[in-house]
Amino acid sequence: MLNIAENSDLVCGVVGWVNFEDKNQLEQLKIFSNHPKFIGVRPMIQDIPDENWVLNQNFDNFFKSIIDLDLSFDALGFPIHLENFYKIAIKYPSLRFVIDHLMKPKICNNKQEEFIHWQKGMSKLSNLENVYCKFSGMVTEACENWTETDLKPYVDEILNLFTDKKILWGSDWPVCNLRTSYLGWYTAATNLTKELSLAEKENIFYNNAKMFYKLKI
Repeated sequence: MLNIAENSDLVCGVVGWVNFEDKNQLEQLKIFSNHPKFIGVRPMIQDIPDENWVLNQNFDNFFKSIIDLDLSFDALGFPIHLENFYKIAIKYPSLRFVIDHLMKPKICNNKQEEFIHWQKGMSKLSNLENVYCKFSGMVTEACENWTETDLKPYVDEILNLFTDKKILWGSDWPVCNLRTSYLGWYTAATNLTKELSLAEKENIFYNNAKMFYKLKI
């Protein structure tokens, strides 16, 4: 991915991965951080059976190194991980922390109690200054025949909680192709934010990502 980034002006930064369970990879993290387009890490926590994996005390040096190396942390999980991510975000207040894909709530067939659980968890995280939310990955969590109406309660909620100051739009391409095209998701996202001012839209669709990831563009 870094080779692609080096050879393409279209790629401004790479959020990569190291194995937190291998302490020897702390050195690899430091090597990656020397690359001007390596900007952060994203463990695939959504695929790990142990929902408490991220709380492993042995990961402390990794989180401290991410902070010291001025990298970011992408929180990729499900609503079941909300409380654990809150514990991490509050333990490391200097960690630039972004919630990926709104934490993947179930959309369309979601039960009211599941929505409330997601809402409460997101509310707690939104109160932390270092936590941002990525406005992405919604269509793949929705039913096959999703509509913008299905997505709207979740979008309205993150707009209320995080405001235009702490939301980053993301395409989730090519995964979004499971439900729609890049253009289909972008059109839905712009329609769902059409009531915002131009300045607010510029923050969500451009400025916040540039600032959060410290992109040199």
